[in-house]
Amino acid sequence: MREQIEQDWVVQLYKEFKSIVWERSLSLRRPVIDLCDHQSLWGSWEPETRRLSLNRKLISDHSWAVVIEVLKHEMAHMMVDEMYQVDEPPHGPYFKKCCQKLGIMPWASVREEDLPRSLKEDSGEGKDPEALRLLRKVEKLLALAESSNEHEAYLAMQQVQKLYSRYNLSYTQVSEHTRWVLRLRKKRITAEVSGICSILCAYFFVEVVYSREYDQKDLCKYRTVVILGRRHNVKMAEYVFHFLRRSLDSLWRDYKKAQSCPGYHRLSFQLGVIKGFREKLNREVKASTEGGRHFCVACPDDQALILMDRSLDEFTNHVFPRLGKRARSSASLDRNAYSAGVVQGRELVLHRGIEKKGEGSYYLQ
Repeated sequence: MREQIEQDWVVQLYKEFKSIVWERSLSLRRPVIDLCDHQSLWGSWEPETRRLSLNRKLISDHSWAVVIEVLKHEMAHMMVDEMYQVDEPPHGPYFKKCCQKLGIMPWASVREEDLPRSLKEDSGEGKDPEALRLLRKVEKLLALAESSNEHEAYLAMQQVQKLYSRYNLSYTQVSEHTRWVLRLRKKRITAEVSGICSILCAYFFVEVVYSREYDQKDLCKYRTVVILGRRHNVKMAEYVFHFLRRSLDSLWRDYKKAQSCPGYHRLSFQLGVIKGFREKLNREVKASTEGGRHFCVACPDDQALILMDRSLDEFTNHVFPRLGKRARSSASLDRNAYSAGVVQGRELVLHRGIEKKGEGSYYLQ
């Protein structure tokens, strides 16, 4: 059984190598890829035998995303030898150039004895005091948004929008971009997940990419949602994603019980909730611009936003150099369930109860 598992790992590593070569437009021939039990190296590249080896312990003890970064590290050594054919120290200028072309994360481009178990551990949280101060303020306001007083809750959410928008305009050129991955144990991205992600892109200063990731324990691939942006924006988007996922399920259970409607109306109702919540955000954005010049997500006319969008676009293209468009699919909706969902979404209040992370989520720096 162990031999079969390791054989599947090696087959997947060959596939990852081929995918990276295609994505990055590299002229590299396939090497011999195998596993090793080296006591001090996570991976190695032997130019004489064209053998690229990865440590078994690396694969068994770390996330697959970490494994891929080590694979890219060894591929960078391979590029120095076979594409540039230069003789330089192990991590010299050409190696760094190759790391840049491969989109390797900073920690993976140097010799490291200790790797993060998953890339969440390398998220950089705590390195950005300004972003942490913003998050603390936002969390306090989200706590006020739990108030039973509707007026107080609405004012709290207005203040969140103003604070968050003002901060992003003044902080455009500072914080590094990061990416966060949510693994969805499903064969496809569902319509309600796509709806949530569209809200994140429109109102929370992030970009979303749908991808797949191999699981070395289950020996299969899962769909993933990759959220890209600056650290504080990615953190906020994570909050909102989990809040909306739980809210959609909770609201649907209540509606189904009250109306005794069939289960196949769930999608209609939940898409209605997303539509209503989007309308609510639009109103709050417009309200935040009244009486002063604050950032309007729906009307991006500020030069700082243009610079930020350009930076995020460049980062997204760096991480996913051959990014394609996802085809949209239409669904037949029940009008009554959809309309009821819209009403519920317009009344939905984002609050602090979204702090708990879902399983399988982690950060990538």
